[in-house]
Amino acid sequence: MKNLNDNSDLIDDDPTKHVDQQFEKQRALGYLLDAWENAINDGVESDMIATAAIFAAISDMVNQYGEDPVAKMTESLAKRIRTGEFTLNKTIQ
Repeated sequence: MKNLNDNSDLIDDDPTKHVDQQFEKQRALGYLLDAWENAINDGVESDMIATAAIFAAISDMVNQYGEDPVAKMTESLAKRIRTGEFTLNKTIQ
């Protein structure tokens, strides 16, 4: 089982490794957004898609890392949400 907090892959002599990871994250997000759009076009409500996506993501992470590490990682989500980390359209005053 992988370690959720293991950042050794970010500490590497190869500077392209981090770039490759960022590229893969963007590529993965593109696939998810395409699937999301397809579901919307098929009439699925966005809150249902969001709930299913969160469930799928957490289930996959639990499968890879275990329940305790994922529970610990998700403890910080409330604060991150409240500080706007996930807000796409912020109004700056």
